[in-house]
Amino acid sequence: MKGGSFYFINYIMKKDYIEMRNKKAIDINFFYTYAVLKGFKGSVAEFNAGALHLMVDDALDHLDQEFGLTLLFDKKGNFIKVVE
Repeated sequence: MKGGSFYFINYIMKKDYIEMRNKKAIDINFFYTYAVLKGFKGSVAEFNAGALHLMVDDALDHLDQEFGLTLLFDKKGNFIKVVE
């Protein structure tokens, strides 16, 4: 991907990620699409098999940093939402 299309896709992925995080639900389809955009060449079945071993918290931390997001927590340390 070159130029504007890369930035547009990254923008869409970031918005989808924020929406997913704020719903407090994991969407495996988001992670598959992200992996494919990052060069994953396997099938959905292969990805799903590997995803069983995925450390979800580590993946979320990575994407929070990659997309430059801020996490909001309540006084008890419970996640509220992410913001740009």
